[in-house]
Amino acid sequence: MKPEGKPIKEGKAKILYAKDDKTLLMKFKDTLTALDGLKRDQMPSKGKYNSVMSARLLQELARNGVPTHFVSLPEPGLMEVRRVEIIPVEVVCRNITMGSIVKRLPLKQGVKLKTPVIEFYLKNDALHDPWINEDHIALLNLATEKEMKEIKRLTLKANSVLSKFLSGRGLLVADFKLEFGRLDGGLVVADEITCDSMRILDSEAFSQGKLVEYDKQVFRDGGGPDAIKRAYDEAFRRIVGREPDF
Repeated sequence: MKPEGKPIKEGKAKILYAKDDKTLLMKFKDTLTALDGLKRDQMPSKGKYNSVMSARLLQELARNGVPTHFVSLPEPGLMEVRRVEIIPVEVVCRNITMGSIVKRLPLKQGVKLKTPVIEFYLKNDALHDPWINEDHIALLNLATEKEMKEIKRLTLKANSVLSKFLSGRGLLVADFKLEFGRLDGGLVVADEITCDSMRILDSEAFSQGKLVEYDKQVFRDGGGPDAIKRAYDEAFRRIVGREPDF
């Protein structure tokens, strides 16, 4: 299936096409990016991997009381979603100390947090998505106080749902990023939930003091397309429950 017409928006990982007044077609790209897009490569069928995994996780959220923009998956690589008004804030939920929080704060890598930590980042490529707080969000009129309470509630609910779902597949959710959109007077999870937007660890290896990831960190750490494909293969098997056939 090929989307008709010109794209209405293109980012580093996806292209959006208008389907009708209420829905969009989201085409997932095979591009690998890291370091604010400065590091790039290609992984054949990466878009198919991510679209199928994202559909599975978004459906799991919806089944457990977390509304999302997901409509259908016409084919691997292409997702139908509802049109929403995106709130330009990235919401990161952390369960294990990894990534930027270790660099910013005096924390040891790979430690389970007693309670999840939620952080906010301004969606702004020119400013490199700076870390912001709720006062900044209010100052910039990005979301209301009521919306922020709902965003935090839904994020913690999503964390609980994803952690339970993935733990049954031998995975720990170290952290993940969500975006939210306004729809029919409420908020829904938008964008994607993939190996590009979360860190997932092998549970057994973690219990032995090892950090074995099946996500984009492999690429950030210098792995090439073959190495990241192996990581995405394993993530796909566990999340979707079958071998990838592309």
